[in-house]
Amino acid sequence: MMWALPFPDGGIWGNFPIRKPEDMAGKRIRAVAAIAWGVEAGGGSPVPMSFADAVEAVNREALDAMANAPFDSAVNNGVPKVVGYASDAGRLGINSVSIASFNQSSYDRLSDEQKAVIDAVAAEIPGKYVELINDAMAKAAQRFIDEAGDIEVILATDEEAAAWKEVMGPLMREKFIETASAVTDKGGELYDQFVELVGKYEADAVYTPGLATYVKMKGGN
Repeated sequence: MMWALPFPDGGIWGNFPIRKPEDMAGKRIRAVAAIAWGVEAGGGSPVPMSFADAVEAVNREALDAMANAPFDSAVNNGVPKVVGYASDAGRLGINSVSIASFNQSSYDRLSDEQKAVIDAVAAEIPGKYVELINDAMAKAAQRFIDEAGDIEVILATDEEAAAWKEVMGPLMREKFIETASAVTDKGGELYDQFVELVGKYEADAVYTPGLATYVKMKGGN
């Protein structure tokens, strides 16, 4: 692996406010993959649906909300125009990453000079990506400000985020171990190591989530 670039952070956009997991109870929410497990844990009904179809379904109130919606994608596809609320769902965060990899045997055949060039460029990519994605979030946030109607943006407090973590943390760990069991019996160790590394480097992160960027820009800060 040369680098892994995270997709923009997601949230839940819909016609009702979501401040805690149980607020999803009885609601039909477009959700796929791991997010669908979280919707179920909150008592909601996850509905697998394409992004474009979900926007229309929320607009027609055939769905109550949609998740798996990266901030910039949601804004650029008009989601703020058809919902009343946008929630970061306890600081939902990143849903997936895009990974670039190099075949090991092909890499080994390169000269030391060629390897050095590739390694140097690979090391620069994550930082450059953060610059680009922060700029994209700012542009999407400005468009959100310019085009959105009467919409309430909900950012979790520390207490609310802890409540989400209490419900979703053990569930996601269990599901990861279950999924990873096809290739390793060390799923729990891998998961715990990942959480530890996130905690170690999170304080130095220079990325600002989309909804937080919107709130900051709208407030003039």
